[in-house]
Amino acid sequence: MPKHAPDYAGIAAWAKAHCTPQPQEVTEMANPITPDEAAAHKAAVLPEGVIEEFNDLIALAFDGRTATVMQDDVAEAVAGRLGISVNEVFDRHLLDVEPVYRAAGWEVQYDKPGFNESYRPYFKFSRP
Repeated sequence: MPKHAPDYAGIAAWAKAHCTPQPQEVTEMANPITPDEAAAHKAAVLPEGVIEEFNDLIALAFDGRTATVMQDDVAEAVAGRLGISVNEVFDRHLLDVEPVYRAAGWEVQYDKPGFNESYRPYFKFSRP
């Protein structure tokens, strides 16, 4: 029985046709987002209703200098407005609005209980 040598030329041709990376269109690389752009982008990607709920609660609590908004109050308001669960509000980071309000001129603090503390988390919006 004659032995046949492998067809190395055929294997090489197949490998070249199927395993060689094809040239791809060269596109411009993305640049990292700046802090100012991040705030603007965050405002643009938040669902309509999130900022409105914060605005309503800020306006209700504003004493001319500061407004304190309880995290659970705004989470429930946003969930109700968007027709989602409070857990989804947190999972989607819909309450991460501090950079948006800072860009609008507010000083914003967020506080939550640390180890061995017990109080409701809140956002504090102040005039600069």
